[in-house]
Amino acid sequence: MALVSNTTYRSPLIDTLISDSAGYCDVFPNDRIFLSLRDRQLLSGYLLGLTNKQMAENLELSPRTIQTYSRHLLQKLGVNNRQKALIADLKIG
Repeated sequence: MALVSNTTYRSPLIDTLISDSAGYCDVFPNDRIFLSLRDRQLLSGYLLGLTNKQMAENLELSPRTIQTYSRHLLQKLGVNNRQKALIADLKIG
């Protein structure tokens, strides 16, 4: 059964994944990655299928700022799109 959040539908599994991603993960010398709160917010937006404009409204930022943060997050994770970023996040734990 899916939960309704505004006009976005989320399954309980997605809610679990979002809550489990609360751990911090910048790149440390041993190749570990640190995901800031903003990084985790962007990943949550990716998971929900939100556009940059929708994430900007939710986070009270400009779409251009979201685009910049997103580019940095993708570089940090070493991927080139949102789907691969979500997969990388799951691998990081």
